[in-house]
Amino acid sequence: MRDSIQLDARNQKALIDGRNLFEKAFPIEIRASDGLRATLTFCYGKNESMMDAFLTTLAAYIINTYETKLLKQRLKTLYEDLNPFQLQEIVRFLSELEDDNALCFAAREDAVKEGLCSYFKEHERASLEGLVTFRLNRYDALLNRAAERLSELYFMHKEYEEFIDLLRYFVRVQDGRPKLVHLIVHPHCMYVILNENKEDITTECIADFAAPEEVCSDNFDDLLISILITLAPEKIVVHNKACIENDTLFETIHKVFDAVEYCAGCTACGKAKIQYQ
Repeated sequence: MRDSIQLDARNQKALIDGRNLFEKAFPIEIRASDGLRATLTFCYGKNESMMDAFLTTLAAYIINTYETKLLKQRLKTLYEDLNPFQLQEIVRFLSELEDDNALCFAAREDAVKEGLCSYFKEHERASLEGLVTFRLNRYDALLNRAAERLSELYFMHKEYEEFIDLLRYFVRVQDGRPKLVHLIVHPHCMYVILNENKEDITTECIADFAAPEEVCSDNFDDLLISILITLAPEKIVVHNKACIENDTLFETIHKVFDAVEYCAGCTACGKAKIQYQ
C-alpha cells in the first residue's frame, strides 16, 4: 500500500508560496528542481484520514490558485470580445454564487476533491496542471456552469447600472425641482412623503400612479421609487431609518439621488401618520 504521493508543478512559485498552507498540518517536502518546476512530496504513512485531510486542503489550494484563470478561459470562449478588464469584473461576482448550493465554493471544492480521490486511488504521482486540466471532470462541468452564471450576473449588473444612469439623468434635467422632500419610513414597507414645509403630500403623489386603495406593502416599494423620480427633489431626508426593511430600495435611492440624508429624530416628522390606507 502506498504511503506517499508526489505532485509536480510547472507553476513553481505558486506551489512554493503555498508551502505554509500545507506545512501547517502535513509532513511534506517541496523541492524546486530546474527553476521552472517544483515537486511536492506528501508522506501520509498509510494514514487514510491524514490523506483525506490533505486532499481537502489540496482541493482548496487548487481552487484558490487556478480557478480565476480557468473561469476567464471559459468566459473568453463564451464571449470572444470580452477584454481583460471585463473578464476581471465578471469573476468578481464569484461571491454571488454562495447562495447557489450547486455552484458555491463548498460544492466546487467537493468536486475537486472527488476528482483527486479518484485519481490517487490508482496513482501515486501526478502533474498538478495535468490534474487540473484533465482529471477533474465534475469540477470542469461546474466551472462551465459557473462561467455562464457569472456572465449572466455581470450583464444584469451592467443593465442595472445603465438603468440607474438613465434615472439619474432624468432626475437632473427636470425643471422646477423641489429643494427638499421628507420620506418617513413606517414598518411593513409603508411610507409618508412630506414637502419641504413638512406638509403631507403622499396621497396626491400616489394619485398619479394608483388609487389609494390599491396601495399596499407589496407594491409600495416600486411605487415609491417612481414617485421620488417624478418629484425629482434635490435632497431627500429619510426619517425612522430603523424601520427600513428593503435595503436594496434605499441603495437604489442613494444611487439615483445625489443628496440623501437620515434624520436621527424629529418630533414633527415622527408624528406623521399614514393617511392613504
